[in-house]
Amino acid sequence: IEFFKRGQVFALDYSHIRVGDRVSRGFSWTDDEYKGIDGKPDDGGQGNKGTVTAVQYVLQVTGIIAKVKWHKNDHINLYSWGFKKIFDIR
Repeated sequence: IEFFKRGQVFALDYSHIRVGDRVSRGFSWTDDEYKGIDGKPDDGGQGNKGTVTAVQYVLQVTGIIAKVKWHKNDHINLYSWGFKKIFDIR
């Protein structure tokens, strides 16, 4: 996995998320919004960790979308990191 900086946006305080970072649920997380087809939460439940596998800065609005693979169940999905001021992961 390669990570490329685009301009100075990744120097901002809120953008300090990198490929390989370990994350868990953030303050904006809701089980209703992030559950798989089996009805269980994407992350396998409160307190579980995942690894950031990719990050993408969204030019239309200030924010970053992070792709996370959860350790407990290997589920992969995209989550907000400051996108529209929402932090799904931390």
